[in-house]
Amino acid sequence: MRLLKKIARWSLWGIAALVLLLAVLHFLLPLALNTRPLKEIIALYLNQAVPGGLRFGHLKPQLLPLPGLALNQVQYDLPSRLNLSAETVAVYPRVLALLRGRVDIDQVRVVVPVATVHWPASPSAPDAGTGKPKLPDLSGLPALAARFPDHLSILLSKGQITFVHEGQAAAQVRSLSALIEKNGSALRAELKGNSDWAEHFHLEASVDTASLIGAIQLEVKGAQSAKWESALRSGRPDPMIQAAVDLQLSVQSRRGQVLEIAFSSTAPEITLTRGGAAAAGRKLLVKGAANLTQERLHLEVNRLQLEQPRLNLSTAMTWQRQGDREAAPLQLSLQAQDSDVTALLQAVKLLAGDAAETNLLLRVIQGGQLVSLALDTAGDSLAELAQLHRLRLSGKASGVHIVIPGIDLNLTKVSGDWQLSEGVLAAQHAGAQLGESRGHNGTLRLGLREEDRFLELDLDLTADLAQLPPVLNKVVRNRPFRAELARIQSIQGRAAGRLSISGPLDDLEIKVAASDFSFTAEYDRLPYPLAALGRGLSLTRDGIVLKEANVRMSRSAIDGLSGGMTWRAQPKIDIRAAATRFGWDQLYPWLVGFAAFKERFNDIEAVGGRLALTDSRLDGPLGDLRRWRFTSSGNVDDLTIRTSRLPSVLSIPQGTFEVLTERLSFADMRIRMLDSDIKASGTISAYREDRPRASLAAKGVIGDEAAVWLQQWLEVPAELKVRAPIAVEKAELFWQPRTETRLQGVFILPGELKLGCALTSGQEGLNLQELTIRDELSDARMALRYDRARKIWELGYRGSLANATLVKLLRNDSVYAELIEGDFSARIPVDQPAGTRLDGSLMGRNLILPFPPWRHLHIRQFDLGARQELLEIRRLDVTVDEQRASITGVAVFDAQGLALDVALSADTLDLGRLVETFKTPAGEDQMPPQESRPAMTGWTARVDMGITRLIYNHYALESLLAVLTLQNDHADIQISDADLCGISARGSARWTPGELRLELVPQAAGQPLQFVTGCLTGAPSTERIEGSYEVSGKLFTQGTTAEVLTRNLKGVVRLNAVDGRVFNAGEVGIFSNLLSFLHINNLITGDFPNLRARDFKFKRFTSELEFKDGRIELNEAQVTSDGLNMAAEGKINMLTRKLDLTVLVSPLTTIDAVIKRIPIVGRILGGTLVAVPVGVRGPLTNPNVTPLSPKAVGSRLLGIMERTLETPFKLIEPILPSSRKGEQGQGAD
Repeated sequence: MRLLKKIARWSLWGIAALVLLLAVLHFLLPLALNTRPLKEIIALYLNQAVPGGLRFGHLKPQLLPLPGLALNQVQYDLPSRLNLSAETVAVYPRVLALLRGRVDIDQVRVVVPVATVHWPASPSAPDAGTGKPKLPDLSGLPALAARFPDHLSILLSKGQITFVHEGQAAAQVRSLSALIEKNGSALRAELKGNSDWAEHFHLEASVDTASLIGAIQLEVKGAQSAKWESALRSGRPDPMIQAAVDLQLSVQSRRGQVLEIAFSSTAPEITLTRGGAAAAGRKLLVKGAANLTQERLHLEVNRLQLEQPRLNLSTAMTWQRQGDREAAPLQLSLQAQDSDVTALLQAVKLLAGDAAETNLLLRVIQGGQLVSLALDTAGDSLAELAQLHRLRLSGKASGVHIVIPGIDLNLTKVSGDWQLSEGVLAAQHAGAQLGESRGHNGTLRLGLREEDRFLELDLDLTADLAQLPPVLNKVVRNRPFRAELARIQSIQGRAAGRLSISGPLDDLEIKVAASDFSFTAEYDRLPYPLAALGRGLSLTRDGIVLKEANVRMSRSAIDGLSGGMTWRAQPKIDIRAAATRFGWDQLYPWLVGFAAFKERFNDIEAVGGRLALTDSRLDGPLGDLRRWRFTSSGNVDDLTIRTSRLPSVLSIPQGTFEVLTERLSFADMRIRMLDSDIKASGTISAYREDRPRASLAAKGVIGDEAAVWLQQWLEVPAELKVRAPIAVEKAELFWQPRTETRLQGVFILPGELKLGCALTSGQEGLNLQELTIRDELSDARMALRYDRARKIWELGYRGSLANATLVKLLRNDSVYAELIEGDFSARIPVDQPAGTRLDGSLMGRNLILPFPPWRHLHIRQFDLGARQELLEIRRLDVTVDEQRASITGVAVFDAQGLALDVALSADTLDLGRLVETFKTPAGEDQMPPQESRPAMTGWTARVDMGITRLIYNHYALESLLAVLTLQNDHADIQISDADLCGISARGSARWTPGELRLELVPQAAGQPLQFVTGCLTGAPSTERIEGSYEVSGKLFTQGTTAEVLTRNLKGVVRLNAVDGRVFNAGEVGIFSNLLSFLHINNLITGDFPNLRARDFKFKRFTSELEFKDGRIELNEAQVTSDGLNMAAEGKINMLTRKLDLTVLVSPLTTIDAVIKRIPIVGRILGGTLVAVPVGVRGPLTNPNVTPLSPKAVGSRLLGIMERTLETPFKLIEPILPSSRKGEQGQGAD
């Protein structure tokens, strides 16, 4: 016990001594160690033990709890790698070694270190010289490790590290704690902490510095990828990935020749940005491994997965440093499945950046769902891997959205087996959707290389036809096609078939082959919406072809429609239809919308009813209806046509027809218009031209209204229009506007009158080929034809025709023929009248033809006989305007032409009335066309005329005997005897188309005179002169009208009459008014006659008349009688029939008998003869007589009076009663 106490006591004392010693050393050692020499020795030792340079400021030894040395204000530099400063670095030697006298550092503790680590420039980037991946150089690691003492451990706490990259602070580590220890050749490190680029990290690394076999384990929580990228890449990275990543990384080194890396990372959110665009993702998972040797880098990503957007892929990349030179050094393969391409597309675009070919691929693939994908590519660099011609792609996809570049053709829900090779994207067993159209079992090839961009799409399609026009408008560049496409306003429907699009993107050719389709559409070339259902449809950029389609357009329908339209060069149409039904009330307004159709049928106002066609074909240019060709047949049902050419609606209840391009034929066509009902068959040729031709055969009934219009349309003269209704037994009509109309048929008119006719109407007028008229009274056949080619007139008549028959036939009662009978024919060549042949005889009574030029001619009776070239006029009694004449004679056609020799006799003919009667009214042509007139160049005529009285313009020739000779272009008349105004005369006249020349020679001696005082002037008068006379003189005139002939009449006529008398059958006249004036005014006394009561007898009457300038100059006139003498001079205007005469009247008594009534004059004058001057002026038939002053009497008239009286005389001026003082006379014009 005592021993134990002693031991305890000594132990306590030993401990106390030791403590005391340690306390003394604790206070004394710092003073001893902080000497300069000792500090330098310690620094030298540390620099030898630790690589780099180490400096410190103050030493602080410690003995408890372990011996060691603390360095304050430590600075450590590892050139170009590390700069470190720490508050305290405590170095603890090994105790046993220290007891043995050796200093072996066991542990280094670094407190609050602040370090700057310089990040190497791309330590694992490809070799700049070769462009190949490179292993980290670990050859210096053993030498570096050898500098560390064995069993050395370095501990860091509360540290901070700043990583500097290219002179810029890239990242900072805070709260760092680290352990680095070496045990022989084994080097181990462990680091923990956090930083601005990670919430927490933990790194464990170990390596055998001798064998370079080691491992690294890294775990990072919340690593900020943007910070890492900014640290690793200078400037602001673009694109940039922003994510908070959890990373597990494992690296195994095999002798420094092989690095095997395994990694796994997750991120709850990830954002990819480039420029101003961003793409976001959610729940990223990446797992993979890498193997890096001196020869190659092999990287595998076994799992790259995104939950949103959905992405599942794996990839492997090999970067070969050395090896087969024929193979590309960089190889990439990628497999993906069940991925959302649509959502990933934005991220891929951001990653691709400005890579042109990649961008083109991204413009093509707009989205979808990736079922599986295998991609292989190779190249010399990462940039080359993305080149299209290097990509090899295969896989399956569904719901892919593809846009064909250049035409913006959108294909959606594309599915199939995909391949991308040599810049060509291809799909097999593909399905796609175009709008509402769905395709399947297809192939797709799309050239993506810029120098070879093309599209080949071929698939079975169930199409929504509403999508077709916009697609075609994008795909087809053909202008005519697109112009025609623009006419489709809307289309709805579906079609099942095959769609093919192929060719360069700037010149695609489209083909649609549909086996089943139905649609409705509005097409502006058609008047109503179109509905179609069919079994075959082919559409290309050149046109559209239908097969066995059924089409409906309002009330119109087409069944079995085949054919189509083409748009290449000139658009054309070529269609066939088994059966067609049209509603004309809808179809016709559409047809007239075409300019060519409207121009041709503009007179048709409306068409109604239905038309059924069978076996129809139509082809021709779309824009030119005039060049369309077509064939068809069918029937009509209640067809109505309203046109300005017809007086009422034309109705066709039923009928069949066949229509060809240039001809329309019809049969059993029931036609109704106005009150007619006809069943017709026929053809219409060239109906699309300006001059169509129609030929038809008909039977039925033509009512009265229709008959009136038809005859007006045929231009039948009013005098020849027939009565109605007309029963048509048989009729054939040929019609060509403005050229010819022919009608042939048998008709039954009222009164059982049977009429057969064959007539034509054309440019030569109405041509009657044959007309037969039969009833119980008449049976006649007649013809009047002109052969235009041979220029021959042919006319004929056979049978008998009574007027009662004409009344049944003609509407106009002005045509009258009591009877016409005979058998007569004539053939008259126009150019060779000598070839005329006549035969037969013709006679009749009371024939009236009320049309030009015979409308005023009444043939009372005629009897003609003909043989060969001779026409015998046995009797021809005519009346014209109540003037009757009879003609007999012959007409002969011979080699010289026509020779006419007839005799004409008549009682009274008024030439003026005849001229007016036969004058051609203005605008009326009575002659046939010039070419159809007989060319009578050698014709002559002799007419022996015996006319009791011939009157012309108030002049009358009595007892006219003359010969009229007609030859070619003139006529001559030789007058052998005639009586003009009671004066016998002879003369001649010549008529030419230009004028009439007339010469008369009145000559007689000792012949009885019966003279009308106004006869020579043409004025009617009731005064008569009788006596024995002689006359001499000559008259001549020429001109074209009566006025001109009168104005041009020239000549002198001298007339002497003796022992005659003047009497008046009326009340007034020249002599009557003169004697009455003298008697009433008591200017003469004695037994002077009053011509109104009894005659005035004269002994001698002489006169000289000069004709010129339309006047008769009375140069000298004398009248002597038993009680009264007269002398006169003056003029008579033949145009106005007025006279202006000065007359001296001298009664045969002494002056006393006269002047006793004149108070002053009676005292001056003695028993001398006197003469009283008076003026006779005014109308020839009733002139005014007025007294004249003696000063008004000329010397010539005084001489005439002296020769008459043969004794001197006195002129006196009578003073009339007051009632006469204001009376004035009228002078001649």
